Amino acid sequence: MDEGLPGFPRPPRPGHRPGRAQLRVPERAGQHHRDRPHRRLRPFRHRDPSRAGHQGHGEGERIGTALQPRWDSDGTGLELVAWGLRNPYGIAFHPDGRLFATEHGIDERNARHIIGDLEDFYEILEGAWYGWPDFASGIRLDDPYWGEGGRGREPLLAEHPDPNPPKPFVTFPPHAAPNGVDFCRHAEFGFEGDAFVTLFGDITPVTDRLPTPSGFKIVRIDMKNRQVVDFAVNKIVGPAAKLPHSGFDRPSHCAFAPDGALYVVDWGEIQIAAEKGGIRMAKGTGSLWRIRRTGEQIGQEPPAPRQVPSYAIKAVLGGLAAAGTGGLAIWKLLRRNNR
Repeated sequence: MDEGLPGFPRPPRPGHRPGRAQLRVPERAGQHHRDRPHRRLRPFRHRDPSRAGHQGHGEGERIGTALQPRWDSDGTGLELVAWGLRNPYGIAFHPDGRLFATEHGIDERNARHIIGDLEDFYEILEGAWYGWPDFASGIRLDDPYWGEGGRGREPLLAEHPDPNPPKPFVTFPPHAAPNGVDFCRHAEFGFEGDAFVTLFGDITPVTDRLPTPSGFKIVRIDMKNRQVVDFAVNKIVGPAAKLPHSGFDRPSHCAFAPDGALYVVDWGEIQIAAEKGGIRMAKGTGSLWRIRRTGEQIGQEPPAPRQVPSYAIKAVLGGLAAAGTGGLAIWKLLRRNNR
């Protein structure tokens, strides 16, 4: 990892309205809307006799998805705070009491997606609907803003609970994967009141087709100016396991401790399993980083990391290797036939 901000040493490398919304369903062959009963999306909770008596739920109720719920410490009193979020990951309260959440954007795969969806940081407002599944970053999927790419971008909901859902507080680059978040409450650390977010990094080529790695660092959100600023970065963008120097592999969560330091959980090395549409974990590579202030002066951001189009280079080399293998096979076949 780079030296980062002046005064921070480099750690050593370790071993709006809840309810029902009508859902549009693509017509099946030979079936028309007038021949099919209405179907509705249940985004929060609905009666389900199979769940009756289940701890943490009301009698016969099932919790929904794409939402921010809350409940009492004993698991009862479940209620909706906000909904319409695609993949809310980390949540944290600002010192002034406001609630914020990170959100992962749309993967560039499957039957319904756009190209270049941003990752988001939302202020969570009670009762608000944030647009999913018909909006991304507060913009309709069928809006020209997203270009011509993608698939299945037509609206699913016949009527939107809010035609103008809340916009993100700030956004991150596509597929950077903002995971954990915490707010600084320690004046001696610096940046008091600002948010710190771990960017887990992309999973190319499983979820996207990026030419250059995205994420793999810790960023700070300047809450007053609503700007995202690098805080702790590798010298080259990407996971340390694939770089010629030590640093972050997959930073996943961060939290300030009573000692005033920022602790970062790093998943460690992962291997992309494109054939399975997922990843494989490498045992014994995870780590816990501690970032603390040791000097009096505090800089604003570290030197920018170098961007290397490693994914594009890998794709080209893979294509050349495949072409070479194919050419060799053809040559052997021709030679055999000419004997």
